[in-house]
Amino acid sequence: MRNKLQVFILLISMAWIASSCLDDNEYEYEYPNDTAITAFSLGTVDRYVHTLSSKGEDSVYTEDVDGSEYKFYIDQVKKIIYNPDSLPKGCDATRILATISSKNSGVIGIKDTKSDSIAAYSSSDSIDFSVPREIRAYNVIGTAYSAYTVTVNVHKEDPDSFGWHTLAQNNAELAALAQAKAVSVNERIYLFGIDATNNLHIYATNITDGVEWEEVTPDVSLSPNACQNAISFNGYIYTLTNGMNTLTNDMTGTNLMRSVDAKTWETVKTATGLTCLAGASSRYLYALTPTGISVSKDEGFTWEAEPIDTDATFLPSAEISLAYTENLVNEETEHLLLMGRPAASAGQESSTVWTKVQEYAEGSENQPWSYVVYDRGDKFKAPYGRQFLATAYRGGFEALHCDSDSLLVSMDKGITWRKDSVGLPTGFNGARNFAFVKDEQNYLWIINIDGVGSAWKGRHNSEGWIKEETAFEN
Repeated sequence: MRNKLQVFILLISMAWIASSCLDDNEYEYEYPNDTAITAFSLGTVDRYVHTLSSKGEDSVYTEDVDGSEYKFYIDQVKKIIYNPDSLPKGCDATRILATISSKNSGVIGIKDTKSDSIAAYSSSDSIDFSVPREIRAYNVIGTAYSAYTVTVNVHKEDPDSFGWHTLAQNNAELAALAQAKAVSVNERIYLFGIDATNNLHIYATNITDGVEWEEVTPDVSLSPNACQNAISFNGYIYTLTNGMNTLTNDMTGTNLMRSVDAKTWETVKTATGLTCLAGASSRYLYALTPTGISVSKDEGFTWEAEPIDTDATFLPSAEISLAYTENLVNEETEHLLLMGRPAASAGQESSTVWTKVQEYAEGSENQPWSYVVYDRGDKFKAPYGRQFLATAYRGGFEALHCDSDSLLVSMDKGITWRKDSVGLPTGFNGARNFAFVKDEQNYLWIINIDGVGSAWKGRHNSEGWIKEETAFEN
């Protein structure tokens, strides 16, 4: 320890002497006392990847990861340095070359992990970043330093790994439902359902639970059609009551209601003229009407007709999903997807799909809803049949269909659909009546009703990773 400390002090002294060698003693120099680390980056990192050989045997190979592609952020107030975008799983953090820059050409030292010894930093010496390290920036005369804690984040999970968690199994109340729709609001899953005698039931569970479900009794009378009209928006559950009944396809009036907990409800608007609530974007509500699509930009109090590019007979008639994804270039733009079971009069061989580019920027043109036309032999069209439900997920749309043995994914804004690598949970295959929803923690929920009464949730590991702060006010 003494030798390392002496060498490090010698380096600081040499830096001071070198800066003090003046050709003319008539000049006096002042040396800055402030110190800081101004830049930090990594070099090449070894990554060990596990794979299976052609014979099914486990093997490991090494690949190089360019550490410079993982930006490090420096918080000069908290004196911490870290990479919010973690290195891939399997990276060896015990031997990494780092490039570190300091203010005013200050000397950089690295504290030992087991003692107070300080070693001189060299860009050609590897550093063990498997644990947080203290790195110091000294001024050139060694009278002051700033100490930073450097953390090199490495993923402990494979980002593309997906696993289903088994929740409720053989729940009699859920099994008694013949039709259901789920919404996620305020970290709770609410399941609206109709039993065989056309009575409405509402069940709820915490998003961290899913095994235990409690029945919720609303303080108002909601008609059975409140089930398929239930949507979530801005911390509220919205629904229509006495609107279109999707079981009998009749309309007896449309009152728009909302609630934060499915117990206490308030009337937003009466006699709305809406036939079915479709869903919501990040800012607006959308609903179907006898002549097309309407939008509310004030949380449901007023509605106006939306432009559509095709006859309204091609709009979905039941099992409606509306989801949106953000535009990667313009944060004021979203891509909306509306889909569901087509009306019998439409004569379609696929689910009906509509898309819209929603622009929120001031002065933007209101784009029409566009109907997606499929060729008869298109193998990637939205599948036909009951229960094709979609939600936004991982930058695209993820869907569940009653005749598929896996989830379906669309990365082109809902136009084409392909099988995802994610299979369905054991016990679900072949289900004809179910609910499908994503919660606030990016878990996908499947709730199988109609004689089964089981539930599962799952997500890709990357969807649970916390995004760390990358901007600081110093």
